Amino acid sequence: MKEQKSCVICQVKNSEAYLPAFLARNAQLVDQVFLIDHNSNRDLRTMSRRNVTVIRSSIGLYALDLGINALLSNLNLKKEFKWIFILDVDEFLPFENSSEIEQFFDLNETHGYIHMPWKNGILSDENQLEIHHDSVFQFSNYNSTVTKLAYNTDRTGEFWIRHGNHFVLRPLARFRDLFLGSRFTNTQTPLYHVPFLNPKYLRDKIETNPQSNFYRKIVQGSSYLTNKYGENWHQVALSDEDLFWFVHNYRIKKEKDQTAVKASDFSTTKPFHYLGKDISFWSDYLTNCPEGRMVSETPQEKRYLNKLRRSSCLYGRILKKHTSIDGEACLRLV
Repeated sequence: MKEQKSCVICQVKNSEAYLPAFLARNAQLVDQVFLIDHNSNRDLRTMSRRNVTVIRSSIGLYALDLGINALLSNLNLKKEFKWIFILDVDEFLPFENSSEIEQFFDLNETHGYIHMPWKNGILSDENQLEIHHDSVFQFSNYNSTVTKLAYNTDRTGEFWIRHGNHFVLRPLARFRDLFLGSRFTNTQTPLYHVPFLNPKYLRDKIETNPQSNFYRKIVQGSSYLTNKYGENWHQVALSDEDLFWFVHNYRIKKEKDQTAVKASDFSTTKPFHYLGKDISFWSDYLTNCPEGRMVSETPQEKRYLNKLRRSSCLYGRILKKHTSIDGEACLRLV
């Protein structure tokens, strides 16, 4: 068995409002953080310091599963790290110190795949455009039914993430489960999730992006608002109560899984109150990152991704053959 090493993996594109807080909160809890810098305006590789490693992607196509799985494969992370958290930049581990995360590890020692629910929140200040140590949040008192996966690699066998790490591809899973049993579990330990910085930002997103890819995510959980205001609900001046309902139920597709929450079902908290120096540290390095070289997606990338996603048992072999990380910490298709 591996020693109890842990890591966080995240693919980012810009996200400057979140990134210093993301690193400050999560890097102090695990042994290593790996960032895949995908076409950010700044080249984030100069932020590789302390226990943070940044890989710049030269793949134009923004496909989370391709970037994350290529990193897992090329750096052999499943062999080096027992515990792997794969997060978005707006997700934060709920632990404040090493004893709390070690308790989580102990509770899930016999499980390979741990479903962690979102606990959704939003900044209280409509004018605040980035996360500071004294930022005040409103977080739902209830966990979402949407979950992300964490992994105990001593118990998983081969796996590759799917659909933003909400699901997982497990080659030969039927054979493994027949002899060892399924290693999935649901935990009530949530990930803090801040999909929208503040209420004004959320209102702007709804009003100005009705036809965008982002809007497709919004409508996944909008049945309550559709029933209340009709199909053009995104054109209505939503009340604060509507916004709190929306934040909690973000991306919950099935109406039966949604929760009838109100503003009073959210609690005020300062989850970064003890991280002032760390947030400033990462913010300074982010500000000094040089300009990044942008790349465009190509037809070759789309063909490769389609081939990869159609595979199952050969997924890892295809991935290893066609991706590499060079000496300049750059992820490439080969």
